[in-house]
Amino acid sequence: AERVEVRFEHTVRGVEQSEDDVLIHTDAGDVRARRVIMAIPPALADRIDFAQPLPAMRDQLLQRMPMGSAIKCIAVYERPFWRERGLSGEGLSDRGPVRLTFDDSSHDGAQHALVGFLLGETARAWTGRDPDARRAAVLESLARLFGPEALRPT
Repeated sequence: AERVEVRFEHTVRGVEQSEDDVLIHTDAGDVRARRVIMAIPPALADRIDFAQPLPAMRDQLLQRMPMGSAIKCIAVYERPFWRERGLSGEGLSDRGPVRLTFDDSSHDGAQHALVGFLLGETARAWTGRDPDARRAAVLESLARLFGPEALRPT
């Protein structure tokens, strides 16, 4: 496999592409590469100065795709009690603030966690609320999906 350099936490300000390479202007300095993959939300792409214009349809899509609203919550537990009940940790709900969950346990088994997401209008409504109230509501949502043990993270 070809050596690929990955850079995180480099705020890209501009991109210049030639036939041979790409010059990326970042807050940390310029980077030259043969190819570039930028993993950013589409709504942030308009903050990058592309020396060569993007294709019209791509540009139009980026202008019309707003950022979504989400709150990510992680509850860590002593053991993966949901697995003991035959549950995967993945869940969808139309009740309570948490609408989507996943098992977020570490691969080495050192940490057992459930991650839950508050999405859209629900996330916007809960953003300004008291953190203790938000925590209680999140744990109640997890308990509804995975049982009362979800109320007692470590």
